Amino acid sequence: MGSETTAINFTNLGYIGNWHLASLVLDNTQTTWYCTGEKTDAAVMKNIALQPWTKCENLGSSLKMITFDNQGNMWSVDTEYSHASKWDGQNWVKQAAYNTWQLKMIAFDQNGDMWCVGTEGNIGKWVNSAWQDQNVDGGTKSWIAFQEGLGLNTSIYFVTTEGELELYNEETGHVSSVDSNWLLRMITFVDQGNVAYGVGKEGNTGFSYVGSNPPTSIGNCTI
Repeated sequence: MGSETTAINFTNLGYIGNWHLASLVLDNTQTTWYCTGEKTDAAVMKNIALQPWTKCENLGSSLKMITFDNQGNMWSVDTEYSHASKWDGQNWVKQAAYNTWQLKMIAFDQNGDMWCVGTEGNIGKWVNSAWQDQNVDGGTKSWIAFQEGLGLNTSIYFVTTEGELELYNEETGHVSSVDSNWLLRMITFVDQGNVAYGVGKEGNTGFSYVGSNPPTSIGNCTI
């Protein structure tokens, strides 16, 4: 497990650019944020605190979420089929091998292993070319995120379908509640695990310092 976090309380940034979000992610260069809106539009911006979202017409308008693998490749899950796709620079290319499950979202851990939340609320990990159900409180999850950083093992967080935050121990299978002042749609960790960003149940954005050395900026992104 990583650093033990007893509570994650968010400072509200509101509805940046009047966008109500479904998800957001910082790319591997730590300079550019991507989001999906409630209406499943994809957008991009350089500064989460000060600038509005700019809609990315080329990414389409039917995305549940966007993420990046450890090589910097962009992935998504679509709203129509709940399938995983990979961006080739011009188009989303369906990744048939991963679409044996219908998906809510996908994520990559520090080792590059791929995880998912299925549309039935179950947690999967890609093992030996197949989704392996982790048998974690089946039917109750909506998001998975990894808190990773230098000197840290990986902490695995879930967001439940009710918006509550949980911490998962992969070795024991134990799930524990994490106190938070927000009900969430999703959570992501940046700056080597020191900062958590969340999207609240109403689509608003917030952040929380969860590390011992709070930063003032992440790349070009003032926080």
